[in-house]
Amino acid sequence: MSGRREDRTDGADGAGAVRPLPAVNSETLFAGCNEVVIVHENERYRLRRTRSGKLLLNK
Repeated sequence: MSGRREDRTDGADGAGAVRPLPAVNSETLFAGCNEVVIVHENERYRLRRTRSGKLLLNK
């Protein structure tokens, strides 16, 4: 597994072009903190980095 996901988009001809998904480095996202707030459709979510390096997303 390459670790890089791709998204298939259906074109007018149904062929479906492949484009790479945008990627954000977690170090950039957290900017030295262990938690960030993500606002999605007026809802707030907390993304937290655990001591073991895993990510937890809570509403």
